[in-house]
Amino acid sequence: MARRRFTPLLLTAICLALLLSGCATGPGYDLAAARTDLTAEAVAAGRDNFRGEPVVWGGRIIETTPKDAGTEIELLAYPLDQRQLPAHRRQSQGRFLVEYATYLEPGDWTTGRLVTVRGRLAPNRDGKVGDADYTYPVVIAEDLHLWPEDAARTDRYRSGPRVNVGIGVIYSR
Repeated sequence: MARRRFTPLLLTAICLALLLSGCATGPGYDLAAARTDLTAEAVAAGRDNFRGEPVVWGGRIIETTPKDAGTEIELLAYPLDQRQLPAHRRQSQGRFLVEYATYLEPGDWTTGRLVTVRGRLAPNRDGKVGDADYTYPVVIAEDLHLWPEDAARTDRYRSGPRVNVGIGVIYSR
């Protein structure tokens, strides 16, 4: 008899564990160890006053360029949601560069993909956006999280609880 009770309880626990593990998305960087008050615009305006500060930033890839000693990624910055996904439907916060110590395949790190980066600020770098002069904050990446391609196109990664109850046919795009 004890075995019969144990089996449904064990099955329920396994199903619950699988369900919860399916909800665990994103890099899970420790924001307590980072300057969450800094944006790319603020760092660009502050020149090199923030050198060495730890940040967790995110954005949409504009360009990925392999270099002799690693890879440089230009990103359009967005605020992060609770899962640390760049909130690409909100107002952008300027551009920034990421320097990563190893080679990243530009075919995987393509224009439009979303990235969350953990690293430290380096000196700003002057560059151009079109013909306009631009000051880029630079993040020396300690870790990068490349979001799945559909993260930018769907609500699948939106923050907040979702509950749907109904009867009938659902058509969704």
